Amino acid sequence: MLRVIFINVILCLAGLLIAIAVIEVAIDRRFDIPTTTAGPIIDMHDPRSPGAVEQHRVNGREITYLFDQLGGRARSSQMDYGKSHTIAMVGDSFCLGWENDYDDTLQAMLDRRFGEGANILNFCIEGSSSIYYPHTVLAFRERFPRPLDVLLVSL
Repeated sequence: MLRVIFINVILCLAGLLIAIAVIEVAIDRRFDIPTTTAGPIIDMHDPRSPGAVEQHRVNGREITYLFDQLGGRARSSQMDYGKSHTIAMVGDSFCLGWENDYDDTLQAMLDRRFGEGANILNFCIEGSSSIYYPHTVLAFRERFPRPLDVLLVSL
């Protein structure tokens, strides 16, 4: 019985993801967003430059965004990714933790929980949408070729 419920849940989630992708493809075609076989021609969907630092003023406070050697948001510009397990996140500004201090992000929470035993990678890019997630992951995977144990997809 549990197996049937699990299969139904998986099928419903798959249907939902397909529906979201179809809607986003339709929107992209309607607004004529240029793409190639390699992915979108929109700079905001490329990973940040490794080691980049950005500062933004949000609601009267200064937020600093550090990007590690892979171009993903991190606690430091140089991270040790030598652990045996890897958890990666892909998503938009919510997943990136845009307008939030690093310690308040999902990534920081995962790092506090699994940091000693797992690499926590942030493949999230603000302004992205789920249709670009495969291209985003591929771009980061070129920089981090080791296997991913878990890929968290933020919708």
